Amino acid sequence: MLGEIALVTVVVVVVGFATVVLNDVLNHRDLQRRLRAEKEEE
Repeated sequence: MLGEIALVTVVVVVVGFATVVLNDVLNHRDLQRRLRAEKEEE
């Protein structure tokens, strides 16, 4: 029983971490695209 709880906890932490990292990467790409678009407008 304890092993299952530990496994679920690890999965939740890994998924949460992956979500944060993916969000960060996507936001960073979006920022770069926005900056590039602003440079082209000038």
